[in-house]
Amino acid sequence: MAITYRPALPGLLGLALAGLPAAGPGRAAELPVSWEVTQGTCAVAVQSLDLGAVDPTSLIGKANYTWVNRMPLPLTLSCTGGMLGGGQPQITVIGQQTIAGVFDNLGTAKGVGIALLKPYTTGTTEPERGAGCGNDRDIEGTNRCLYIPKPGGFYQAGEIVDGVVTITPVAAVTCGPSSECTRDKAAGGTVKAHIGFEFVYP
Repeated sequence: MAITYRPALPGLLGLALAGLPAAGPGRAAELPVSWEVTQGTCAVAVQSLDLGAVDPTSLIGKANYTWVNRMPLPLTLSCTGGMLGGGQPQITVIGQQTIAGVFDNLGTAKGVGIALLKPYTTGTTEPERGAGCGNDRDIEGTNRCLYIPKPGGFYQAGEIVDGVVTITPVAAVTCGPSSECTRDKAAGGTVKAHIGFEFVYP
């Protein structure tokens, strides 16, 4: 997996999804990730991620915002200080969403997209609501940032991020609301989304 540092261009999350007909698992797929850092205070490394086989039929008839193939996406920030007295340091997430919480699919599959979830609460299998903007577990239109963790909580306004920090959001496949998860709307193919990440002191 290549990591890029190109300002003003979005990152890329993508995977291959099985071709429908309606049954049968998909091919194993890889999720390449690009990361752009807009301030020179942190270098970021992203581990490779393989979401494995995807069966889109597993989403049909399920509850709203059912996620499948959830996989952690560790982001390692190597920071050397920043703006003293700035706002709360955070990662801003940028990407097109027609359905809240589902980054638009730019591939050939229909009815599905990619969700980016906040890091899990320690000791649980559910995303931590307090890990970023808003009170939702996923990254959506009004909930577009991840806070940067430190022992006992998160970096706050006026604090400088220094040293090595790891943030672990989770990538997953979803169709969003259950009304979108129907056989007539689903079609196999590829799934990919352009998602940009910005390290900022607001």
